[in-house]
Amino acid sequence: MIGSKRRNRDSFVRFNTRQPKSLFPRCVAALAYAAELVFVAAVLVFVAAACSPLVEEPTAPPDRALPEAAEQRLRGDVAYLAATERKGRGIGTEGIAEAERHIIDRFEQLGLEPPPGFASLVQSLTVYRHGFDAERTKLLISSRDASEAHLPVTASTRTRIARPGDGLRVLPFSATGQAAGPAAFAGYAVDAPERDWDDFGAVDLKGKVALALRYEPWLQRGPVSVYGRMRLTEHAYINTKAAAVSEAGAEALLVVTGPKHANKPEDLRPHELVTLEPDPSPFSRMRIVSDIPVIQISHKLGAQLLEGTDYDLETLQSGPAAQEAPHEVNLGHMWVELQLERSSQPEPLEVRNIAAFLPGKRNDKVIVVGAHHDHLGSFGETPAAVYHGADDNASGVAVVLELAKQLSTRDQPPPVGVVFVTFTAEEVGLLGSRAFVSSSEFQALAPSLMINLDMIGRNPDEPVRVYSSTDDRETGELLTDLAHTAELRIDHRAGQVPPNSDHYPFYRADTPILFLSTGMHEDYHHVSDTAERLDYERMSSIAGFLAALITHACPRGSAP
Repeated sequence: MIGSKRRNRDSFVRFNTRQPKSLFPRCVAALAYAAELVFVAAVLVFVAAACSPLVEEPTAPPDRALPEAAEQRLRGDVAYLAATERKGRGIGTEGIAEAERHIIDRFEQLGLEPPPGFASLVQSLTVYRHGFDAERTKLLISSRDASEAHLPVTASTRTRIARPGDGLRVLPFSATGQAAGPAAFAGYAVDAPERDWDDFGAVDLKGKVALALRYEPWLQRGPVSVYGRMRLTEHAYINTKAAAVSEAGAEALLVVTGPKHANKPEDLRPHELVTLEPDPSPFSRMRIVSDIPVIQISHKLGAQLLEGTDYDLETLQSGPAAQEAPHEVNLGHMWVELQLERSSQPEPLEVRNIAAFLPGKRNDKVIVVGAHHDHLGSFGETPAAVYHGADDNASGVAVVLELAKQLSTRDQPPPVGVVFVTFTAEEVGLLGSRAFVSSSEFQALAPSLMINLDMIGRNPDEPVRVYSSTDDRETGELLTDLAHTAELRIDHRAGQVPPNSDHYPFYRADTPILFLSTGMHEDYHHVSDTAERLDYERMSSIAGFLAALITHACPRGSAP
């Protein structure tokens, strides 16, 4: 993603990072980041050269005297956004519309105005949902041997038929078309040399349909994974499993949740492509697309498929799948056929980014502070079927709102203009931020920095991760000093730009970025990501840290 970097020290604009005692830094390092492709010579300027000269009296960061008030506001915003009544804030739903109205109300209460070039606080856009044809997409499984392969599956005396939403869901990166073959058990479909684990050593998948368990084999040994608790590695991702079984020669992949991990309701809604264009082909060029069909089947259907064999899901998971030297499992004469076809016409959906502007002392330079407000929606009416999305990403939105509150109620405006934006459709491909960056309004803004907040409410024993598109020493020192003043532990990951959140389209557009996150956890993309699990005290500190960064950092020698 990021190529080799060269640093030209002479090209850096030098800033003073020394601080008087008890005074926030007033000067920030100019940051340069040279990268391959379109990212050459992007200079990170945290704020424009518009600040007043350094003064001797320190200014307390907003709300440090009343942290309880900030925490209370954060709790209230998260409680509303992540409530069961919001139905998981899926795009195109009333729940996300209610969340957007809440955000607009909060911006209007603060007296914020539309950003320059925007007609209102709402930036509307159309996205296109590309689903699967309910009649032409199906999974058929029967009990027969290879000598009967020429016969239709329906000729079998024991045939199971499943369709989207009824026993199966097709994954968005799945290939379309047809596939057929005998079923073969592939454990967790994990090839992890670093863990001395290989599910393919004793299994011949050529010409077969692989049946694999979701997640990872080492999770069932207790709450242990890479980070000491249930933190999934890339081997748990279904697209990683699909690539592995495809390389092993499989015709298709069926994944099923084993009973050790089936402690939550199953979401079998169709996984659908959502794009900014009616034609899905540009999306295919940007996302990993499997070269074989990939389907998740329900726990119930998985159990039914194993009837008549020597195994059930529990014995498979606790027996062969748990062994570090897996052996081949005889699934009898199970034959599988799949047919996957997309709908011929996409469904258009109207979605909205919400953006507000706080004028600064000068506004020819602006900073964008953003977070996505959408989540995964729901698959039923009860709380157990709602993806509440408290950490992902009501936490980020709440801190954006709190930061807007702190900066807009100060006696003095910030040194530069600040655009507060909450993005839609992040969960389906960063579509809201991609549309924002592609707009003529963005081109006119030409922001000097984008700060993105995504999942910043969990893992209190770990430092806040601060990713930056620059790797110079001065920036690290500045961030560390500001974090110390805010009583916030950070892990500055200099020169690292993960592609998985809304900062990335800005980075691709040559805008320097900071990305804050507290990392993954066991409730990620589960219905258990609820408001009471967040660390609001630290979220308040994050808001204070960012307020100090925006308010007090400015270049040396700049004039009002």
